[in-house]
Amino acid sequence: MYEHFERRTVVLRRMAVASLVTLVAVAAAGTAARATQGNDTAGTALPVEQAAALLERADGYRAEGLEEGVFTFRVTRHQRSGSGELLPPQGPSDVAVIRVFFRSAAAGSQGSEAGQAGQLVIFDEPAGLRGQTFLVVGSNTWMYRPGLRTPLRISAQQRVFGDAGVGEAAGILFSGDYTVTEAREETLDGSPSWRLDLEARSRSAPYRRATVWIDRQQGRYRRAILYSVSGVPLKQLEYEQWGEVSGRKALVRMAVRDLLQEDQGTVTLIETVAIRARTIPPRYFRPDFLSSAALLLGE
Repeated sequence: MYEHFERRTVVLRRMAVASLVTLVAVAAAGTAARATQGNDTAGTALPVEQAAALLERADGYRAEGLEEGVFTFRVTRHQRSGSGELLPPQGPSDVAVIRVFFRSAAAGSQGSEAGQAGQLVIFDEPAGLRGQTFLVVGSNTWMYRPGLRTPLRISAQQRVFGDAGVGEAAGILFSGDYTVTEAREETLDGSPSWRLDLEARSRSAPYRRATVWIDRQQGRYRRAILYSVSGVPLKQLEYEQWGEVSGRKALVRMAVRDLLQEDQGTVTLIETVAIRARTIPPRYFRPDFLSSAALLLGE
């Protein structure tokens, strides 16, 4: 009886060893498959230098051929229904009109920091926000509203309307504020795209990291995710429509979602209403000009 028990024990041990070997083999096969997939992904990588040029061209599509001028945007705050559809604005307080006086780094602005673009954002509507002004120069941002003695230094993350912060309202120029750390091909919603992982050049940048997707065929932005210092996703930008505005190829509509407050079910749409080329004086991009900037609304 003892010998029978001993033989049974040996058989069970052999079965256990065989099972362990099988599990190890399966795990090894899985690891090998993942490694192969990783190699396939690595094979579609884009050199960082080429990715940087791609990023710069994508920034230029915001309004093709415009180095300085004035954008007029309509910013609308929407609630989403249970099925995800956007509901109409609830009233005048959910709609704003802003003007952005813009000058690119290529225009050689003497009023901006060397090699950096300048953006002056002024609220036209609603009445309660008329004259409220923001200035973005590189990674520096200031705010002024009627009644303040001097402009306030703020973060470009600060909300200006709905889910949109100063950076999104002014228009983030990724090529000027970020460097490419990695780039590779990736399919986004069924369309071939380039995915670029970015890191801010300055610690004072509103978003320390970002990921953008650029359409492979057209070279235009499709989506952007903006992250905190610790890597938490903060905002999602959807570049929903490209077309023609005021005779220029431009971004027509962008949707902004606050990923930290998804439970509120809101989406903010930024639509380009008009684009006008004009020379922008350097003084527009100095903080001491902000108290007078509202006078530009009468142009």
